[in-house]
Amino acid sequence: MSNELANVENTNELANTDTVELNIPSGYICTVDRTTREGTIKVANALSDAVSLKEIGNKHFKLMDVITTPGVRSRTGEICTNTYLIDTDDNMYMTQSDGIKRSAQQIVGLFNGDFGEDGIEVSVVEKKLNNDNTLKTLHFYA
Repeated sequence: MSNELANVENTNELANTDTVELNIPSGYICTVDRTTREGTIKVANALSDAVSLKEIGNKHFKLMDVITTPGVRSRTGEICTNTYLIDTDDNMYMTQSDGIKRSAQQIVGLFNGDFGEDGIEVSVVEKKLNNDNTLKTLHFYA
């Protein structure tokens, strides 16, 4: 048996393609058009008057815009991200869930922040983890 090292060429390279862009944002997000007065007011209302995402339960709604900002958890003082979801009826929901934040980042990246005139149908899904914690995410519908 030989103990020599061999150089092996990787033949399992991933092909790059221009047909699918997956540009998931890593910073804070605002998909609202802030170049208009209405858009600026929408952002202001979301930041000051959103209700807790808990209020919606697992009801389906049409996601129109996403805003994320720095936040601090009131119970622990831990730094987090506040995620604001705005539906097609201008209802505004806020959460500090990391799972919802990741879902929002993914859908913004996949659609380049443009959810169309009709928005994207979503619902909140809660999954129980092995450590008895829960993970909340958004489920998207075609």
